[in-house]
Amino acid sequence: MRLTDLLHFDNIAIQCHDNPDADALATGYALHRYLAAHGRQARLFYSGRAPVTKPNLARMLGVLDLPARYDPDPAPHDGLLVTVDCQYGAGNVRKVAAAQVAVIDHHIQEGELPALAELRPYLGSCATLVWKMLEDAGFTPDAALSTALAYGLFTDTNGFAEVRHPLDRDLRDAPGGDGRILRDLKRCNLSLEDMATASRALAGLAYHPEGRFVLAATAPCDPNILGFVSDMAMQVDGVDMAVVFSEGPEGFKYSVRTATREVKASDLARALSAGGLGSGGGHADKAGGFISAANFERLHAGARAAAILEQRIREHLAAYELVDCAQGPLADARGFAEYEKLPVPVGFVPCERLFPGKAGLSVRMLEGDISITAGPDTCLMIGSSGEVYPIEKAKFAASYTPLGRPLEEEFAYPPCVLDTDRGDRVPLLPHAEACVGKKVRVRARELDRGMKVFTRWDADNYLRGDAGDWLVMRGDDPADLYIVTRDLFPRLYAKV
Repeated sequence: MRLTDLLHFDNIAIQCHDNPDADALATGYALHRYLAAHGRQARLFYSGRAPVTKPNLARMLGVLDLPARYDPDPAPHDGLLVTVDCQYGAGNVRKVAAAQVAVIDHHIQEGELPALAELRPYLGSCATLVWKMLEDAGFTPDAALSTALAYGLFTDTNGFAEVRHPLDRDLRDAPGGDGRILRDLKRCNLSLEDMATASRALAGLAYHPEGRFVLAATAPCDPNILGFVSDMAMQVDGVDMAVVFSEGPEGFKYSVRTATREVKASDLARALSAGGLGSGGGHADKAGGFISAANFERLHAGARAAAILEQRIREHLAAYELVDCAQGPLADARGFAEYEKLPVPVGFVPCERLFPGKAGLSVRMLEGDISITAGPDTCLMIGSSGEVYPIEKAKFAASYTPLGRPLEEEFAYPPCVLDTDRGDRVPLLPHAEACVGKKVRVRARELDRGMKVFTRWDADNYLRGDAGDWLVMRGDDPADLYIVTRDLFPRLYAKV
């Protein structure tokens, strides 16, 4: 669905979920502003227990002049009803009869969606989704709207600590917001009641010394409280991991922290919601996620959330063999067969073409952000999954053959480079040329269980492989290893 699809309607109402948070209010405000700019008068409303009273939300409504109105008993709507940050008929939003319905949301699908729907559960906030839709529609937010969207993302990702997708990071870094208002909203984010909720959660947390992790539950609360409690727990001696969760009508929100290189918080967050329960992700040390109540009941009927989360934490810790190439070769190098790298087109961009004289760049891609040092002799390679890595020109010439044509590939998130001096986001694909690797032979075997590999070139971050992925050895050196996913391996290698 595109925002222009909504312009075919004249009588439009925008509904936030009940007892809205900053993300829902910001999303509704963005849609209201877009429609108003195109001559459509829309009504923005929410239902629930009572009008908004939480200090930060009340201040957000006032200082940004958001037109959201409290309607405890909304009448049927004879035009288009758009639900934002929720899905029509879901348990967290008052169901309003309407002639036609549209949905804009970032949560797991809960039921049948209408024809007009945009659902992206991999995003950390609905504000990110509508920001991207505005960008696609050629609509540039002003300072007030930019501030609202940034604050919606801030609150839904625990102060930006749990951003899950590069689009979330793009919104976080987007210019145009009012820094003074944002600082003011962040400062009043917690109430005395929130502090009491955090205190009770800390008093009741469970410590598991054999895994060096803590698990704690809070009363229904703002997601930021989960991060606050988990950050406090991580300051305790002997705690390497913390998971804090809160149960609401629609499901469980949780926050994850880790302080050990053997477990990334983002991996643990995904593991907690795997198997169709929900979604999770974030950074190596801070992450979070959501588990749908309906999916949890379907898969674990009658079970306690704490018991299932503890079980999944233990299963994740036990699921992976650790291999540190810096400590020596693989203990068991049997089972490897010889493979040849296929001539799959990949991309390259000489850095001096886009960034003459630059030394430091930040590369943004689906896997995360990396910082690189670039000079006149540096090229940026774009792999078949959109991953980006630097290579010296001499090594490029020895390893690849240019094809003399542009790279014609599409990726879930086209990689870009952040010019940190100017704050600009520069897409790489319009400047990328295609090339193929020269014939290289490797040895590889399919994994029959999980493995985390610390490579020679990165002692702090592992490459994770699950059963069915491939462990690849350069040449015959059992101390030079890396992981290739099961989907990517047959596209890149053929057995000799």
